[in-house]
Amino acid sequence: MGWKKSTTYTVLRKLCERGILQNENAVVSALIKHEEAQRYESEALLDKAFDGSLLKFLTAFPGNHQLSFKEAEQLKRIIEEATK
Repeated sequence: MGWKKSTTYTVLRKLCERGILQNENAVVSALIKHEEAQRYESEALLDKAFDGSLLKFLTAFPGNHQLSFKEAEQLKRIIEEATK
C-alpha cells in the first residue's frame, strides 16, 4: 500500500484497540471472522454511499452488468427470505 512503517503500526494499534486484531509478541492475528469484517464494510458502504438504502444500492449496483437468470433467481430468493 506504500504506507510508512509508522502509519502501518498506527493502523494495527487502532484495530487492536477496536477488538478486531490482537498483537501478542509482535504476532498480529484476527479476532473476528472474515464474514464479520465483510458485513461491517458492507454496512458502512451502504450507509456512506447510499444513505443506508438497500434499494438505492440494488438499483445502482448492476449498472451495465446484465444479471444471469441464475443470479436473478438467487437475488429473488434472498429478498423473499428477508421479507419473511
